[in-house]
Amino acid sequence: MTRLRLRLVCIALLPVSLFVLSTCGKDSSTAPGAPTPPAPVPASIEITPASATLNAIDQTVELAPVVLDENGAEIADASVTWTSGAVDVATVSDQGLVTAVNNGSAVITAQSDSLSASASITVSQVPVRIVIEFPTTESGQVILTDMGELKLVATVQDRNGHPVAGAEVTWSSSDESVATVNDQGVVNEVSSGFTQITARSGDLSDSINYGVSLSVALGRLYMATNGPDWTQNTNWLTDKPLEEWHGITVGLFGQPTILNLNNNNLGGSIPTDAGQLYSLGELNLGSNRISGEIPATIGKLEFLGKLNLSDNQLSGEIPAELGRLKELEVLALDRNELTGELPAELGNLANLRELHLQENESLNGPLPDSFTNLELQTLDLDGTALCVPANSEFQAWIEGIDNVTAATCPDP
Repeated sequence: MTRLRLRLVCIALLPVSLFVLSTCGKDSSTAPGAPTPPAPVPASIEITPASATLNAIDQTVELAPVVLDENGAEIADASVTWTSGAVDVATVSDQGLVTAVNNGSAVITAQSDSLSASASITVSQVPVRIVIEFPTTESGQVILTDMGELKLVATVQDRNGHPVAGAEVTWSSSDESVATVNDQGVVNEVSSGFTQITARSGDLSDSINYGVSLSVALGRLYMATNGPDWTQNTNWLTDKPLEEWHGITVGLFGQPTILNLNNNNLGGSIPTDAGQLYSLGELNLGSNRISGEIPATIGKLEFLGKLNLSDNQLSGEIPAELGRLKELEVLALDRNELTGELPAELGNLANLRELHLQENESLNGPLPDSFTNLELQTLDLDGTALCVPANSEFQAWIEGIDNVTAATCPDP
């Protein structure tokens, strides 16, 4: 009886112990929640980089703002606005991208609430190239100065192709017997042929091959002698072939000179009238109401065979540049209003056979000593104050000329 009672007691206590164990591991339904952390408070702002130098217009640099709290931790989503203190030097986008506009200095500011920081930006162009250009109209026609000269333009550029303000340029010509160039890039053509025009700025340089063509040289003559008022000026200063210009004959006196430029490292383009560089034969503008002075550019018609400017209204002295016309056989300047003594350079005209200077009352003085080098067949000084020196050398020279109308100078 006693054992049975004890076993029942043990069975009766088991459910109680199970209940106690099943409730020990559960959380209480009344436990408190976790606290919300406070929002970070901006304490400072920085810009990276704090300064930058841009050496070309349109070059950019990106500025990065960093907003820090009181613990020095970055606030990633902080709102920032950007401004430029000199928008004519550098602009800045809403994202902090700075773009160079002009040389100078600008302060870029980043603002976040009441905080601000600045970056110093310097724009200073660095030249990387120099380029020579021909100024042209919209239709592509080359622009000339009021004097009919070509003015080349040399542009010093930064790496983005923008002109560098204030860059100094010097000019030079490789052959000044063909063309010279002044400090402003204005080309003065001396004689037909080719030269190399170079522009320099510091260690940078650019060159072009420049050809002096007859059509350009003739255009200078036209402008200097009041061409629009000539009696006949058909096709002058047009794109017609030279042989269709009034008074011009091409290739009349001998064969054109051969121009050999093989293996000469030439660049650029060949002028459209390059074939006419050395083939002008005759310029006949007699009785054409030509006025003004004979321009020095007449010497650019280097291979001219005959020049007739007689019976016009030309004034002033005969230019020494006529002595460059080494192929000239006939020179007719009679019946004008020319003045002064004859230039000694006319004695360089080795091929000259006829010289007509009559009816220029103000031409005066003895013939230059260089004239004894000429092998003339005709010399007419009638109606002038020019005379032939009385020395034996000149007298022997005069006797060798078939047709002479000239007075002997009085004995000193």
